[in-house]
Amino acid sequence: MADNLYLVTADGTFTNIANWSQGVVPSGADGFVTRFDINSPNVSLGASRIVNFLDCSGYLGTITGVGYNLQVLGTTTLTNTMTLNLGNGSVMCSGSGNITSNGLTGFNLRIGGVSQTFTLIDNFTINNLLLGETTGAVINGNTIYIAGTLSSSTTAITSGTTNIVMNDTGTWSNSSTGQLRNNLTISSSNVTISGIVRYNTGTLTISVPIIHLNSHLYIASSAIIDVNSAGEFGTLRRSGNNTVTLLSDINCHTFLVGITLLATNMSGNYNINVSGDYTVNVTTGSVSGGNIVMTGDGTFSMPVLTTGSHRNNLTINTAGTIVVSGTIRHWIGLIKIISGTIDATGSTLELVVCSLDLQGQTLNNVTLTYSLGSVVTLKSELKILGILSNANLHATNDKFISDVVGNKRKLTMLAGSSQTITDLDGTDIDSADGYPIITSGALSNTSNWYSELPNKMFLNL
Repeated sequence: MADNLYLVTADGTFTNIANWSQGVVPSGADGFVTRFDINSPNVSLGASRIVNFLDCSGYLGTITGVGYNLQVLGTTTLTNTMTLNLGNGSVMCSGSGNITSNGLTGFNLRIGGVSQTFTLIDNFTINNLLLGETTGAVINGNTIYIAGTLSSSTTAITSGTTNIVMNDTGTWSNSSTGQLRNNLTISSSNVTISGIVRYNTGTLTISVPIIHLNSHLYIASSAIIDVNSAGEFGTLRRSGNNTVTLLSDINCHTFLVGITLLATNMSGNYNINVSGDYTVNVTTGSVSGGNIVMTGDGTFSMPVLTTGSHRNNLTINTAGTIVVSGTIRHWIGLIKIISGTIDATGSTLELVVCSLDLQGQTLNNVTLTYSLGSVVTLKSELKILGILSNANLHATNDKFISDVVGNKRKLTMLAGSSQTITDLDGTDIDSADGYPIITSGALSNTSNWYSELPNKMFLNL
């Protein structure tokens, strides 16, 4: 057990050795427990100070040091009978150990150090929580209630079992790339999310509408998200190869999802409502499990695609226009239009085993690309302006089918379109109004095609 170093007298100067029971001034290297007890007077820090351990049990005085940090390398015990007058300074915990508030409120708590583990012995009610560890901090136990700012200035991960609650006027911000993995609840509509914030693994709950400004919410790994009343985030970014679980709809202007090689999954029967661009950044990975609804003017794109795939349900429900840009590889799930216009000029939609409900709107190039045979379920008419092709791998298994048995769907090849087809089953395609367009290959049912080219019949080549 470390020896005690008591504040016994005070002349207003922390650095006067005469004020301390052992005749030394507290420092991080002294090995003492620095104690402010019932007999200790008021003291002024004069600068940021470091102590080894801190015990303020029974202290009735005031520690003054406006703008300064009182840094503790080990166990920290405060008390509600004392006064901390540090202004924008903080109690800075930078060494593993227990931290006890004993009901003291209205101060700033800073987490620092290198890969330390902190255990909260009771709940904390503080002004601001500042995360600044060089490498990952673990904060366990109880709840931290924040009346002001939650900020991070570190590249490290902060995790643990401690629940963090923002319940007053304040800002959640992150000036670096560190991720928060503790459960976080925002229960005040006076909270602002500023800039980029990164959340990972725990449960993020936002129970009221909040102020987003141009916020960028970065969600990674296996987070659980419940933000039903939050309003619209500026940008929502989703990455990592674990599953994010949605417990409510989430609204954003821009949705960026995926990182190059990893599978990015989402679960929960809720919508991600996107009022702007939806960008899938995968090369060889996939994005799956979510219901994406595009509700404004925006672009749907997969700009770094090589062998990756899109496996989410996508609904277009807008009064505006959605631009389909570049090559989209849609593997599983439904692409559906409820309202609005799509502009697929110059794009290619590669289809694997999936469903389309485009209500007669026009695609450019369409390719059936699955090596074991693509099966595309049509729930409404499909129109193609560019090239209809298949990959010639196992093309005898490629087919268009209707979602309703016996209810054939119309596939219209518009003027100027063409086909490069090998053995495509079009049995469920309605041919009542026209003739087939076949430029090469063979179809298992050549009568079931419709063309807007007037008075022209094309033969198998």
